[in-house]
Amino acid sequence: MKLLPLLLILFTLDVNASCNDSVDQIGYRICIAQKAEATQKAVEKEQARLLNKIKSWEQEPEFRNETIKLFEKAVKSFESYKQHQCDYEWSAAAGGNGGSSMAASCMIKLNSQYLDFLKTQLGWYESY
Repeated sequence: MKLLPLLLILFTLDVNASCNDSVDQIGYRICIAQKAEATQKAVEKEQARLLNKIKSWEQEPEFRNETIKLFEKAVKSFESYKQHQCDYEWSAAAGGNGGSSMAASCMIKLNSQYLDFLKTQLGWYESY
């Protein structure tokens, strides 16, 4: 059972490539936490941009309002999913020291993927 946390760490190394140069474990944890926070801020910025695009969408108010409502619901659902998924990945460390790094790697990975979705969705409203 100790193999699972090791495998999870190996699969997340690409996400943490720039943090692997850290001198020690503390430096690595600080680096990965900073990257997780940076991706979260980027997500929030893109969500705000997309919401503004939807709000300025030249569409009938009932369609625009429904889209806003559904987008806000999707944002909450993503945050809930991300928290549960990353808590699950953290738990695979079974109390080991790598749990927080695994959770931060999860956040980085999911935020990065989500940013791609948001950028695509921004394109839907480019003419607005």
